[in-house]
Formats: sequence, structure tokens, C-alpha cells
Amino acid sequence: MACEQKLVVTLAVPTGRAHATERVEADLGCVGASECPCPCDYARDPGCECRDLGAPLSVAVTKSPVRASYPIYYWADVNAAPREVVVEAPEGGCRDGDLEETPTCGWYLDPDTHRKIPNSQGFCCSCSSGDVFEHTTQGPSESSRGDLDCDLFEFWFSPPSSAHCLVMDETWYKVYGVGESQLAFDLEVQLGAGASAGGGGEPAPPASATPPVSPGGVGAAIAGGGAGAGPLPLDQTLLLSPLRPRALSEGAAVGAELLGDLEGFQALPVLSEKYLLVPHPKGLGPNEVLSQNRDQWLLLDKSFVSLEGHECNKIGVGFTPFRYQEERCGRRVGSCLENQVADLLREDETRVAAGQTPQYLITRWGGGHAQQVEYDLATSELKLQLPVEQLRHSVVTLSLDAAEVRLVTNLAPGEIAGAAVCDFRGSTCGGFQAGRDRGYLDVRVRNTGYVASEYLVSVTNCSARVQASPAQLRSIAAQAEAGFQLQLHVADDAQDDDRHCWLALQNARAEVLDERRVGFFTNATQYAARVLEPGEAEGGEDGRGGGRPSSLQCRDLCPKIWDVPCHVVHRCWSRLGMFLALCLLLLLVATMARRQCCGARRASTEAPRQAGGVQVPAAAGRWRAAPPGPQPAPAPPPPGWAAYPPPPGTQGQGRGWGGRPWAPPPPPPSAAGVGGGARGDGYGSAARMLQKPPGHWGGGRA
Repeated sequence: MACEQKLVVTLAVPTGRAHATERVEADLGCVGASECPCPCDYARDPGCECRDLGAPLSVAVTKSPVRASYPIYYWADVNAAPREVVVEAPEGGCRDGDLEETPTCGWYLDPDTHRKIPNSQGFCCSCSSGDVFEHTTQGPSESSRGDLDCDLFEFWFSPPSSAHCLVMDETWYKVYGVGESQLAFDLEVQLGAGASAGGGGEPAPPASATPPVSPGGVGAAIAGGGAGAGPLPLDQTLLLSPLRPRALSEGAAVGAELLGDLEGFQALPVLSEKYLLVPHPKGLGPNEVLSQNRDQWLLLDKSFVSLEGHECNKIGVGFTPFRYQEERCGRRVGSCLENQVADLLREDETRVAAGQTPQYLITRWGGGHAQQVEYDLATSELKLQLPVEQLRHSVVTLSLDAAEVRLVTNLAPGEIAGAAVCDFRGSTCGGFQAGRDRGYLDVRVRNTGYVASEYLVSVTNCSARVQASPAQLRSIAAQAEAGFQLQLHVADDAQDDDRHCWLALQNARAEVLDERRVGFFTNATQYAARVLEPGEAEGGEDGRGGGRPSSLQCRDLCPKIWDVPCHVVHRCWSRLGMFLALCLLLLLVATMARRQCCGARRASTEAPRQAGGVQVPAAAGRWRAAPPGPQPAPAPPPPGWAAYPPPPGTQGQGRGWGGRPWAPPPPPPSAAGVGGGARGDGYGSAARMLQKPPGHWGGGRA
């Protein structure tokens, strides 16, 4: 069994180490042989592979900028700004039928089949009865979608109509689904000859001195090799990455392995529930699209987009929901076409112009104007990459064939060259709005030494309710500057002109090199005003506010015209008056129809009665009035009857001579209830007889 003695060194490489500020030096007597010094002389023996080293081995590890890489999957194309165009219909009227060859709006055609796209012909609107009534009685108003003049005295028998067409903008956006994040970075393990065995670092010379030249540079001569000695075999660079975590040097003297990353203090953005929208102007190829207009890329929640195009007021809205929207002719122009890409861009442009952080632009996620994507022209592979500024450490192990190892760290003085709290654009500094936006603490650090060194900037000892992002680390070359940007958040909504935070600048040994107090102000949070209901008094000195809503607003608030309580609550008096007028009109029409129907029947019935005739059946099932005959003389009262005053309730019954009422005399006591003798048993009593008029008594007729 062959055994080898190795030293294993574990290093933590932080984010931001772009310069070789730390190195591992190992004493290697030789390379290419199992024992040192070399048993052969390569200068005289061509087959000798052993090399004696005149300087220790130096290993430095640097790290490229870290990015969060997200795979992207194409889903669909959506229009940036679909809009509605209103066309006044020609003399023949508006046409929007599904079978129309030439509808008023025309047809959109499928680019592949050149067939008509269903429902792309828009829709037509004309004057409704309510529009006619309102315009005729109250004058023109915005009561129709096409702003038609529905005055009855203007159009008479040719009511106007309008065509409403959905027109697409020239700019389209490609919609990509976003996958899970993966860290993307490279580690460079630089191998070379280091300083002499006794060297422990590089002291910084005074400011007036000339910067030193690093001893033991790349390609140092091998001891005993003479002038013709070749380069050091260990003069090479090993590349490590999450995709290539292991590497081995020539001669197998040094092995390097990337074990992984330690979790940072902040989680990476989760974008799997969002869509990436990339503008694709007409006439541009894929390469041009990906290299332009990066300031207009958006990351939107999936709820903002309708990939099928079946929903109104979402990105990707299609022809079908626009054509069949509810109450389409009673809505304002542009309904169903809100919340489009162009609208969101305008909102964010307004925020950025005011110094606020955008909500939808990719710059919100740290992309800014930096490189946001990686596009390989050879493989046409598209990836979304967002910079990771937080402090993260990569764990690397080095395996060395060495007897002694030492770690050399560069230390150089430094200072905070400037610091200020600014807005998102960086154009306005001094403070920000509390509770609604964040502040950006921009820090400039200068390396005043003559070797590259690492610097850590942290925010400490802030005033109450001020929170800062975690510390950041950068490696800065000699006599150079670097920028840091940390974020501040205030956990209240108050205005305060005397807030502050302390900045601390530390080197690789955690020594504090510089401190600075940074003061800033915060404006009070500007809360959005509460939406007022129609007619609600609010915000005026006289206590009045909120005028009467328009006709279109009333239609939205009270779509049912018979909903009287809704009209009263929202002060929609025009629609309430329209409903009452319609009720009166229907009542008038019903009354006229009833009179027309029932008046003729009543006239035919009353005519014979007024003539005194009797209806007799005629031919064909009809009735006719018989001619009046001679009227009989009134019958005299029966003998033995006397005049009595009429009992209550019988006034006007059975009048005799002179209009005086008559009644039978009261029967004798012995005959009460017998029935009146010869006048018939039907008489009964005077009370019963008085219940019937003369000529209808049961005892006989007079």
C-alpha cells in the first residue's frame, strides 16, 4: 500500500473577493518526485521530471461576482398596450355579425393559417331607450359608450350606432416562466511561487515611496536551473464552480474542491410564482431583443397575466372577453383593457421619477442597469441572473503535498471616503419617506495602501426603529475606491429630521479602520385618501363634497334600473326618474289598451238599455235589441193599504201616488203571522212585504 503525506487546508472565500488578498504558502522541496531533493538533474537528463523549488508554493483564491441564476421557460406572447378604437358607423349601420364578410371593424387573421380569428370583429352599440329618454329630456350626456347623440329630435327614424374595435399595439412582450434559483459564480485557485520562506507579508511603504514589486512573481526560476530554466509547472490556475466543484493541478501537487456555500443572512428572491416579461419590438431578432430595453423588463405575479386571454383587465386579454364583456355598451371606453404592460410601466416610471423603488421593473430585484441576463449565442441559452450583494462564504479545501503551510493575509489601511442616504435613483440624497419606501445608504471606501485588501462595511448603532441590511465585503486594489450600497428601513410612519446610523469599516483582521455617523431625515408616510362614495360629504370647508355621479357611474353602481333603493342611496336621480317615467308610460299604455278593449263592449251593452228595449237573439249567434212596446200604466195599490213612512233603508222603494211610500196596514193581532188571508200566504208580515218592491209580493200582483 502506497501512503502519501498531505496537508488539507479549508478556506472560506467570501462574496466580493475579486482580488488575491489572501494566500496560502506551503514549503515544497520539489515536485515530480517522491523524495526531495530531486535525484536527477532535468537540465542534463531529458527524462528527469523532478523539479527543485527555490521558493514556497503560493495559493490564492478569488471569487467572481455572485449571481442568482434562474432558468427561463417561454410561455406566450402578449401585447403591450391593446386599446379600443371607436368608429362611427356608416349610413347602413354598424355590422359585427359572426358571418359578416366585411364587418365595420374588420377581421384579424391568424398568422399561420390566414383564417379569421373568432370575435376579432369587435362589437356594435346603438342608442337604448334609456339613452333616448335621457338625451331628449336632459340634453346630451356621456351615457353611451360611443358618446352617441341619442336625441330623438336629431335622428328621428335613423338612430346612430358605433363600432368598438380592439386594436393591438406594435410592441409585444414575451412571457417567460421562472424556475428555481441557483448560485452562479467562479472560483479561481491561482498557483505560483510565493515569497521566501521567511516572508510573512508585504509591508506597506510610506506614501512617498515607490510601490514595491511583488517578490517571487509568476514564473520564478527553479533553483539550479540556470538561465535556461523553464517556467514553474505549478504556475497555473484551477477553476471551480457549482458545476465543476473539483480540480487537480499538473503533477497532482495541489487539489482543490468546492464543498458548498454557507447560507447568508438573507434569503434569495423566490421568483417561481412570477413571470418575466421581455419586450420584443417588431422587426428585431432574438439577439437584439436581449441586448436592448433591459430597463423595461418586468417581473410580475402570475395573477397579473392571462396566458389564454380569457379574462378582462389582465395582461394578455384577447378578443373574446372584450367582445362579450358584461353591459358592454353601458361601460366607458377602454373597459376590459386596464392593467396592461404599458400601464404598469407608466406607474413605475412615475415612482422612479419621484425617487421611489419600482414595483414591477426588474431593477427592484437588484438588477439595476447591470448585466441582468446571460445569453450564449452558441447555445441560445437564456438565463435570468440577478446580482447577490449579501455576504456569503464558499467553503474550499486545498490538498497540498507539503510539510509546512502558512496563511498570508494582506492588510492595508483604508477610509470611508463618503456616505449618504439617497433615493432609488441616487439623484436626491438626505432622506426618504418613512413606512412606504426604503433608503439606500451609498458608501465609498478608499484603499490608501499599496496592496489589495479586503474591507467590511457594516451599519451599527442606528436610531430607534431604523433597520439596516447585513454587512457587505469588497476587495479593493491598491490606491483604488469601491462602492457599497446598503438599505435602510424605518419601522414607523413619523416625520423625523434627526435620524442616524453609524458606519464601521473593518479590515480582514476585524480591526476598525474608520467610523462615521450618517444622519438623514424621513418624511411622514403619505397615506392614500379613502375613496369617497358618490354624494358623500368630505374634505370641504363648507362640508360639502362628492357631486352627483355620471350616467355611466350610475350604471355601474346600479345596473338594475328597477333597484330604487340603490338609486336613492347613490343619488342617481336620472335613472330613478327614468324608471318612474317608464312606469308611468307602461301604466298609460295599459290604461289606453283597457279602455279600447272594454269601451266597445260596454257601449254595445248599454245601448239597448238606454233605448228601453229587450235583447233578443238574432241570426248568426248575435243579439239585437227588440223595438220598445207600449208601457203599461202603474197599478193602483191594493184595497185596504195605507200610506206609511218607509222604514230605514227602504227609501225610494215602492212609491205610489204623489211619490208617497205605501205599505200594507198592520194585521190584526189574531192574524199575525198567518199570511194575510185572500191576498196569499206569501205576504207573511208587513216587514217581509216591505223587503220586496210592489208587483213582486208573493200573494199576487196588483
